[in-house]
Amino acid sequence: MNFSSALGTALVGAVIFFGVIQNSLNPSLFLDPKALILVLGRTVGLSLMAFPFSRLKEVFDFLVYGMFLKKRTDDIKNVVDIIRIAHFYQVNSRMFLQHLQINYIFLKEAAVLLSQERLSVEEISLILQNRKTSFQKKYAEENKMLLAMAKFPPGLGILGTTSGLIEALYKLNVTGTSSGFSWSLIAGSLISFFWGMALANFVFLPLADYSDRISQEDLFSRELAIHGIIMIKQGYPVASVSEAMISELPITDQMMLRSLIFKNQEAEEPDEEVSVAMVNLDFLDQTQNDITSQK
Repeated sequence: MNFSSALGTALVGAVIFFGVIQNSLNPSLFLDPKALILVLGRTVGLSLMAFPFSRLKEVFDFLVYGMFLKKRTDDIKNVVDIIRIAHFYQVNSRMFLQHLQINYIFLKEAAVLLSQERLSVEEISLILQNRKTSFQKKYAEENKMLLAMAKFPPGLGILGTTSGLIEALYKLNVTGTSSGFSWSLIAGSLISFFWGMALANFVFLPLADYSDRISQEDLFSRELAIHGIIMIKQGYPVASVSEAMISELPITDQMMLRSLIFKNQEAEEPDEEVSVAMVNLDFLDQTQNDITSQK
């Protein structure tokens, strides 16, 4: 489970409950059925009018699976897998997959394409770029849907507030005096606006931001895999592939991974830096444990 997403959801719920509802003189007022039906029900209805049910289901599945259940793709481990692919491909370009266990699905699919000698560099690049673009379009559509859905609750909340105020003012006009007028009608009319703003700002907009961030991280991982596989297909040596892949990671991850690769290497002279060409492939078997212990 994604601990950060679960914790953030719990904190938002706690802020709304303890910071707003519990401190109210009449907490039950916030659970007004009319306001909830107006905002929640009509948001669902407008969403179904604007988007096909199948697309809404995909967004819902993405939020449940991607936000709470999916584990973050580890680009460090992906880089290690790319270096292993480069090494075993250089040893035997036909049978190298037998020595590999790749967790990242996109990288695994790219390695399968690499094993097909009939495919050229341009063909592999085109296939992988097209697959990445299809995911990019899907992520963009989901983000656009969430942003569009975020527009519904505030408008519906204002609609509910307006209708409540009209009713309250009408009763005041009918009676002619304020004796039969209840200020609770005014307060109740604002509940729909409260839930409209809460739903937009605490649910849909954060989900849209989360969707955009996840898509950017995923596309970076895919681009990293494409870059590495293409370099391997082009015949770059393992050292060059290693340096290129490591250089695309954040600085702290670069330093950590370089220390793992070269930690057993020593320069021949005291002032001589360790060369990238001196890649020690023995580290690959235990890298996963080393990474886990140092992160």
